[in-house]
Parts: sequence; structure tokens; C-alpha cells
Amino acid sequence: MKYFARINILSRYSPVATLSMISLIILCFLFQSKVEATDNNFAALASFFSVSRESVQNGLLARLITANFFHLNLGHLLSNIFGLLFFSSLLEILLGKPRVTMVILLSALGGTIGSLLFHMVDWMVGSSTFLFGVFGGLGVLILKYRRELHRHFSTAMTSWCISLIPLTTLGYLSMEKVDQGAHVGGLVAGILSTLIIVYPYSITELNKPLSLKGKVFLVVLLAVFGLSLIKEVVPLLPLLA
Repeated sequence: MKYFARINILSRYSPVATLSMISLIILCFLFQSKVEATDNNFAALASFFSVSRESVQNGLLARLITANFFHLNLGHLLSNIFGLLFFSSLLEILLGKPRVTMVILLSALGGTIGSLLFHMVDWMVGSSTFLFGVFGGLGVLILKYRRELHRHFSTAMTSWCISLIPLTTLGYLSMEKVDQGAHVGGLVAGILSTLIIVYPYSITELNKPLSLKGKVFLVVLLAVFGLSLIKEVVPLLPLLA
């Protein structure tokens, strides 16, 4: 593990991007609870926050982004938080804040697109899309830098494969139906985005700052996601009164 610069300072490294994303989904859950759009009111949850083929056909394209930040119930929220605390924090330590943020946001979009393509549920909410995205990103790093991992490679790869089992099944503890199509979409988007990000770099170059193009792309992504959340949340503010 000597090649991963941030692991050498693990005791002093804080996964700020991951913790910020977790804080955001907690705030979104508190907001949807205030407007009574949780598991006690499926109709409001589906109407206000979910993405579906019908919502896209009705022009609610921002839901392709915002649906990732809302959750069905507290169990759904907590399962994603615990997964992100481990997998996303680890990927952030390896890639850094800017790159893991790009993986998270692209995985979120890939997850909602996957949900629409596979259509395994009528509507979708939840941040398991980018949970699967960062998990896929970790798999990419293990395979790409397998030579540098030496004897740790087989252990890391085995652990990654075994971790896929609880990731795909834990959701059933809090929900009757789990949108595995969204999981596949997030996983694929996470794999592809991480592969593109790390492809030009050797393991010793992962600590390099983003290029100007990368910084511009990240700013655009953050702006699009931020404006989409504002667009969906602001019209619901009168319901808090």
C-alpha cells in the first residue's frame, strides 16, 4: 500500500467529499419528512421526489439527478450511509476529493438511467446508485493496479467480490422491492468514470491535481446537480408552513 500516498497519512485524512454527500442526503431526508413524503406517504414521495418513465415524459428531467438524494424510509437511508462511509471514504482516500466527487455524481446519473432502462420498479429514489458507483470504482483500482498490490491483490479482489453480496441484498431489509436496475446503472457508470479518470496515470501519479479540463468539468457537474436540487425543492417550501 506504499504506492497510495493518502493511505500513508490515513490518520490525518478526512473524507470531506463523502461526509458532505452524506450530510446532503440526511438534509434531504429531513426535508422530505417535513413535507410528509416518506414511507408513510408513498403517493407524496413518488409525486415529489421520485424518477420514473412517466416523470421524464412529463418533462421532469431534473429528477434524473435529484431522485438520488431522497429515500424511501429511515432504514433505506441508513443502509446507504453505512455503505458510503466505508466504500466511498476508501475510494476518496485513494483518488482524492475532486475525482471521487465526479465518480459519485456520474454514478448517480447512471443509476437513474439504469432504473429507467431496466424498469424493475415503477419509480425510484435513493443514493444506492452512487454507492454502487464508488464500489465499482474500487474494483477498477484493484484490477488496474494489481501488480503494485502484489500479494494483497487476491485478498482485495476476494473481499470486493464478497462485499457485492450484502450490497445487493441488504436493501430488502427496509424495502419490499429493490431497484437492481439502478444499482447496475450506478455500478457501470462508476466503473467507466473511474476507468477514464485513472487510465492515464500510474499508481504514483494518482495524487496529481486535476487538469484544467477536469476542474471545469467538475464545476459544471456540481452546478447542474445543485441547480437541479434547487429547482425541485424550492416549489415545495410552502408545504413547510
